[in-house]
Amino acid sequence: MASRKPKTRSRRTASVADGFESEFVQTAVRFAEAAVKDRKRKENCEFVRLAARRFLDDLKRAKRRNCEFYFSEWHGDDVCDFIEKLPHVQGSWETPTLTLEPAQTFVLVNVFGFRRKSDDRRRFTRAYIEVARKNAKSTLTAGIVLYCLTCEGELGPDIVVGATTGAQADKVFKPAKQMVDRTAALREAFALKAWARSITCGDNGGSVQPINSKSSTQDGWNPYVGVLDELHAHKDRGLFDVIRSAFGARKQPLMWMITTAGYNVHGVCYEQRTLLVKILNGAVTADHYFGIIFTIDEGDDPFDEANWRKANPMLGSAVDLSELRGYAIEAKASPESLGEFLTKRLNVWLNAASGWLSPAQWKKATIEGLDWSDFHGLECTVGADLADKDDITAVVMIGQTEDGKIIVKPKFFIPAAALVRETQSDTGQSTYGVWSGHAAKEGMGGGPPLDDDDLEGLPPLFELDDDGKPIWDKPLKELPAEWQGDLLTTPGDFVDHNTVEMFIRWLASTQSVRKITFDQFAAAQQMASRLNEDLGSPDDPIAAILHKSAANVTNPAKELEARVRAKDPAKHIGHDGNPVMNWMISNAVVTRHVNGTIIPKKESPNSANKIDGVDAMINAIAPIVVVETDAGPATLEYTGL
Repeated sequence: MASRKPKTRSRRTASVADGFESEFVQTAVRFAEAAVKDRKRKENCEFVRLAARRFLDDLKRAKRRNCEFYFSEWHGDDVCDFIEKLPHVQGSWETPTLTLEPAQTFVLVNVFGFRRKSDDRRRFTRAYIEVARKNAKSTLTAGIVLYCLTCEGELGPDIVVGATTGAQADKVFKPAKQMVDRTAALREAFALKAWARSITCGDNGGSVQPINSKSSTQDGWNPYVGVLDELHAHKDRGLFDVIRSAFGARKQPLMWMITTAGYNVHGVCYEQRTLLVKILNGAVTADHYFGIIFTIDEGDDPFDEANWRKANPMLGSAVDLSELRGYAIEAKASPESLGEFLTKRLNVWLNAASGWLSPAQWKKATIEGLDWSDFHGLECTVGADLADKDDITAVVMIGQTEDGKIIVKPKFFIPAAALVRETQSDTGQSTYGVWSGHAAKEGMGGGPPLDDDDLEGLPPLFELDDDGKPIWDKPLKELPAEWQGDLLTTPGDFVDHNTVEMFIRWLASTQSVRKITFDQFAAAQQMASRLNEDLGSPDDPIAAILHKSAANVTNPAKELEARVRAKDPAKHIGHDGNPVMNWMISNAVVTRHVNGTIIPKKESPNSANKIDGVDAMINAIAPIVVVETDAGPATLEYTGL
């Protein structure tokens, strides 16, 4: 019998880029492919890798019939071709016109290449680009400003360039003005005129003007493009809000935010960064929002030159290596210089809390199609975090399998008034509308607009007696369709605890629920008492209260932490992929005390990024690792893992 010749791999793996004719699009695709393949993150930080993966995934999505956007190679190419025809206006260069680096091409092809199927306009209306200083942010932005002014077919495309000071706004406006001054063909093609404080376009009536952060004087704009330069330096969100609210009837506005890292982790810049991180790691879906962050990774040695390219994609062209070396020498000798080196040269935020549970690890444990029926036959516990008034309420059920794995399924509730209020925001909770099935922000999808007056309560989960009251021992076998959403809306201004209690009773009546653990709010105390009276006994209460303190939550929190951090988390924990819980997982940070105790919390007390689902999950895990004390059946203490 003849031996078979072994198969050999092709030396060159086929690239998605081969399917495109445009060299710019090919460059963008190859940049993305190289970043994704850089698993050890030698040249690309994790945020760049996530942005690259998103791009490649979106190229695949765009080919599907049910996708709301498509990819236009022509548009991705056109903006790059336009910008490379613009002249250099600062420094000494080998060529008279701009030459885009791969990272810049990747940004441009992303923002301008994807188009909405409904009207062929740009998919992305927001863009956040964070990169270290001297990486040609202003020059690239000047080119984008001129392209949007002249080439997007908009009538009267007024563009504002905003910053904290007029001098800072000029760092984008002046290069754009100089490009117009030095390019006769550009002026003639579009009837452009460069004035002292504006650029006008005779072809379409558009203009470019610099403005500063005295936002109270900037009302009345109807911009097509709003540039916010060095967003980290904005002391308040005034100018951001003015520009965002001024887009008005524009069909494809663009808010273009460029910045380096800073120190204010409670300002509008870090808010937008946080939102972008959630989009990149999949915790939030926002198809209108593009972003990328160039920085070193956590744990990288800031003085190792091999790491500098991660934060400086223009290293070797706009960024001089010897100059960076000088800053590094100064940073080693001076604490003041170290902060400047980290924030401005390596794009590292200082005073920023780090996340507790990895969203990527959590995502690995997703069980598609996990249903309440999958908990039948398992010993279950329920945890609840009740909203005090008008916030999100979380109820989480956990089931333990024979091999020690736990499966998790949450249910979230929000009052209609809070939903209306929160969807006006621009942080992570702006997707409340999508999660609840009601209208959301532009480009995010959503269902019919929410009208609190017409909103009916959720249907009962138990059969009703002649007086319309639920018969607690006659639960429905399955949840009605109205109860199937990711975030359930109840009428009124405040959370409906009766609806929440009915759901908990339904779980207790249809599953083998051993314990129900609440937070310490008064409403929870009352609900626990009713459940104990109806479902428990003096000797064996079903409901308990867990006060949130480091001493109380450390063991269940560490139990959750260990399962999520495991090499293969799917062997230890599984969940249904609820997007609200995914978002909350990404929001949680942790305080670690010297005695080994920990307490999960929000990044700041007033942060809009919620963790109610995480708290409820810890409450559900608590009975697994605690026992009741002699102090009473409604109190729990820890015995250790």
